[in-house]
Amino acid sequence: MRIHNLEKNAIVVDLQKHVTARALATFQFLSPGLPMNKDKARTSKAVIELFDEISADIFEGSLPLAVGFCGGRSIQPVFSAFLENIERLPNDSLAKLRFFLVDERVCPRDSDQLNFNLIMKNLYQPLAALELVDEGQFLPFLKFDRSLEQCCEEYSKTLDECGGFFHSVFCGVGEDGHVASLFPDMENDSGGENFFPIYNSPKPPLERLTSSLALLQKTKHPFLLFFGEGKREVYNKFVNSGSGDSDSSFPALELKNAPGLRIIHDQH
Repeated sequence: MRIHNLEKNAIVVDLQKHVTARALATFQFLSPGLPMNKDKARTSKAVIELFDEISADIFEGSLPLAVGFCGGRSIQPVFSAFLENIERLPNDSLAKLRFFLVDERVCPRDSDQLNFNLIMKNLYQPLAALELVDEGQFLPFLKFDRSLEQCCEEYSKTLDECGGFFHSVFCGVGEDGHVASLFPDMENDSGGENFFPIYNSPKPPLERLTSSLALLQKTKHPFLLFFGEGKREVYNKFVNSGSGDSDSSFPALELKNAPGLRIIHDQH
């Protein structure tokens, strides 16, 4: 298991496995070249470091901090790591977080494919049961009484209340290299907007809402996630690509030069 520099800015973290006393996923991290010590406590180092950064940034500023999450399977270990280590984040810091989605599928309100339902079930409900968060801190991208354009406009205004950028984002990378709902060889020009609708997604559903590449690139603490055997090829391609490379067939590569980029993966 390794944590090491990727090019100049990024850090790569190897996720070992999801086993804890409370059946919550955690990460074990070791320095390069050191043998794995299985007796050491497994901690979610990436999330712990982020919590420390959140606390410091909240102390320095007055605005809420926007944290963005993807949907799908890749985000589940991150939710679990948040829950496992939440006691490290002071309550006053947690209260100033606003939880956004980096993209959303246009699905029925009760669909288990709706990313907002995923975050509410797996992050909001456990935290609310401990009386640590309010429902208003979790911000739906899709509003069923709005057009998709209005959803994007309103989400951008809400993000403006947090300074107009994501403090941190966790984005899974698809087997095809997509990130958020920015797919290969699609017209991903947002026209300068932070968020925009998609009407012809190559993956169902056809209609989606997504963050723009420009918005993701200016995130203060971006994380890319490569979990699962199916991500081996795209992970290797990402790591072995030059830092200045740009490829419309590989949207995630556009984030490789993002300052502070960290990669969490389970590829060996």
